[in-house]
Amino acid sequence: MQKMKKLLGIVVLGLLISGNVYGKELILVCENFKNISYDKKNEIKEDEENIQFNELFKINTIEEKVYKFDKSYNKFYEQNNTKWNDVLISWRKDNENRTNINEINRLDLSYKNTIRYYKNPELNKIEHYAKCEIGEQKL
Repeated sequence: MQKMKKLLGIVVLGLLISGNVYGKELILVCENFKNISYDKKNEIKEDEENIQFNELFKINTIEEKVYKFDKSYNKFYEQNNTKWNDVLISWRKDNENRTNINEINRLDLSYKNTIRYYKNPELNKIEHYAKCEIGEQKL
């Protein structure tokens, strides 16, 4: 009976430890390939191909959290109110002047950032599109 309890304890402990094997923390490196501006009539104002932006994300699949890298402070910051489903990870930030909507497609690793303006007399929104790759932490 003692041996069975020990064996059962080892099995349970092994299952608890191995549960974290499938969850991981990923680094996503995203480079944009397209920028589109829409005027107040929702017509395409210009395709701003010359604007380049790169984004770096840390994705924690265990806790379902997203961290965005801030180049100014050289630090990752958690993105609040993230929503996860089978296809998208999304979050948004609102203020009185604009709404910033972010989406990472979990199937093709594309990233879309939409900025909707409320008080800008010329622009309705700008959409940035990026392709992401899984990077690796160097140290």
